[in-house]
Amino acid sequence: MKNQMQKGFTLIELMIVVAIIGILAAIAIPQYQDYIARAQASEACALLGGLKTPVAEYFAVNGAAPALLAQAPTTDDPGLEKAKLTIIGDNVSGIAFTAGTTDDPAKYTATMASGISARVAEGKLVMEFDTDDGQFTFVDGEVDDTDLTEYAKCI
Repeated sequence: MKNQMQKGFTLIELMIVVAIIGILAAIAIPQYQDYIARAQASEACALLGGLKTPVAEYFAVNGAAPALLAQAPTTDDPGLEKAKLTIIGDNVSGIAFTAGTTDDPAKYTATMASGISARVAEGKLVMEFDTDDGQFTFVDGEVDDTDLTEYAKCI
C-alpha cells in the first residue's frame, strides 16, 4: 500500500482564509472611506486657509474684512473673465462671503461639492474672521450630523 501525500488545501483551511479576509475588509473599507472624506474636506480647509494672508492684509490697510471678488474685473475686460476668478476646487463648489456686524464676525463659507464622499458632500465649512482681534477660527457651517471641522482638521 502506497502512502498518498496531501496536495492542496482542505475546505476548512480555505474557509478560514476567506473569513480572515472578510474580517479585514470589514475593518479596512470604513477606514478607507473615512480617509477619502478627510482628504476631500481638507481641500476646503486649504482654500480657506489661502485667504488668511490677503484678508488680514486687507483688514490692516482698510479696517474691514474684504468681500470676495470685490475688485474683480468685469467680463468685458480682455483676457480676464470674472467667472475664472472664483475660488473653487475639485471637491469645493465655491466660497461665499458674509459681512460681519459688531456682534458677529465676517464669514467665508466653503461649500462642498455634490458627487463626492457622502460623509462630506454638500457640507459647509466656515472660516470666521474676528475684526476685534484679527483671529481666524474654523466652525462647522451646518447643524447636522456631519461636522466638517472634524474631517478637515483645520488650524
